[in-house]
Amino acid sequence: MDQLLPMTEGCHDSAVAGRAKKWIGSRRNDPVPMLLAVGGCILSVGALVLGTNIDPRGVASNVLADLILVGPALLLSNIIVRRVQDARTRQRIAPLIHVAVQLLDAAVQTGRQALEITDTAAGRDTAHKDRAHGGLTVEVVDAALADAANQLESAMREQPLPPAFTVGEPLRFPRFATISLLLQQANQSYPMPWTIAAANITQDWAQRCGVDFVYSSDTGKASRRRHIGLVEIEEQSEAAGAATSVDALGYLQAVGECLRGAHGISRRLAQEAPPELVRQPLANAIDVDVEGLRTTAPT
Repeated sequence: MDQLLPMTEGCHDSAVAGRAKKWIGSRRNDPVPMLLAVGGCILSVGALVLGTNIDPRGVASNVLADLILVGPALLLSNIIVRRVQDARTRQRIAPLIHVAVQLLDAAVQTGRQALEITDTAAGRDTAHKDRAHGGLTVEVVDAALADAANQLESAMREQPLPPAFTVGEPLRFPRFATISLLLQQANQSYPMPWTIAAANITQDWAQRCGVDFVYSSDTGKASRRRHIGLVEIEEQSEAAGAATSVDALGYLQAVGECLRGAHGISRRLAQEAPPELVRQPLANAIDVDVEGLRTTAPT
């Protein structure tokens, strides 16, 4: 028994040392190195013991004086740290939101293209004024999307539509899948739950919506085929020949839903994103090659 006691104590000491090493190893990512923190604690204990033996009342007075400053120091530290964290968060998500806003602005171009196609079919002037702004912001794009949706609804309501529109140029739609990915990345640093919900719903619609294409043959016979998904619709319009057309009502309804979905995202983004990023354009912003994304965007 006497021989077993030293062995038991040795195993216990080894286990304690192992746990201590493991705990120190887990703290390697702390802002202050662990050895420095432990050394500071040892220094504090030594100073407390020495000061208590030399001048107990003086040590007590200094401790109380330090405690008086604890509350204000914590309050000021909380304010300063929060501002620093908010500034870093804004800096981290600003490029993501800026690119998402540029891609949302593509929906405005989609609405303008639909209006031009409608005006051409009706024999009217297709000139539409470009909106003037000093830079793309969430506020600017949100207002433009609302205006484009209203204009399209008025055009569909106030004039008769032909059965089909000739596909004279490729039909353009925004990349909702890319928009959703960008906003999800921003959401990891700055929670925007309603924006993410709107983006996911719109992305799901973009994958399931359909437009009928009408293909005319040399014999005069026409065949109708429905293409599903905005990416597929755009690709088919790019490959369309001169005798290809799209169902007018179905196409305009798809564009209308596209504008409403994009506006839903921008409206939620304007409500949940940091106010500075909603109202102000990004400094030193880089324009996104939207055309280049058309062949590389995720589906």
